[in-house]
Order: sequence, then structure tokens, then C-alpha cells
Amino acid sequence: MLGRQELVQVQAQGAGTILIDKALAGAVTCAVELDESVTAPVLKGQQLGTLRVEAGGRLLREIALAAAQEVRALGFPDIWRMMLERVCMAG
Repeated sequence: MLGRQELVQVQAQGAGTILIDKALAGAVTCAVELDESVTAPVLKGQQLGTLRVEAGGRLLREIALAAAQEVRALGFPDIWRMMLERVCMAG
């Protein structure tokens, strides 16, 4: 954890509507690809991954997944506070 939050919510950027043939409606799949190596700071709107929408083995759309909020990096005061909390809770 290098940020003030352990997790960041993502939101789809420009998802829109996808029209497909009725015959492919049952074959639609979605796959999320996230960059697991992202470290703080994370800017609101920063791309963190991609949502791939496919049907019948054909790519219908790639949708960017972006950070829904900013995550600030930990600074010295934050780290110092965390260390003190651990020491005080250990006793």
C-alpha cells in the first residue's frame, strides 16, 4: 500500500451502447484487464485498465476503465502515524 487508500474504484469511460445480432445475444462475454502494478499517486480519470466486450469470438468494443477518484501517495506524516498506531496497538 503506497497510497492513502488500498483500493481505487474504476468507472467506464464512454461505454455507450453496443448493437448486436439477436443470435449472438447469449454469447456476449466481458473481460476486465487491470494494470496490477499501479502505485499512488493515482489521478482521477487515470486509465487503469480495459473492459473487452466480445460475442462469438469477435471483439465488439474496448472500453477504458479509469480511476473514479484521486488516491494520494503516502507522505512521511502518514507513515509516521501508521508506525505509531502499530506500536501503540502492539502492547
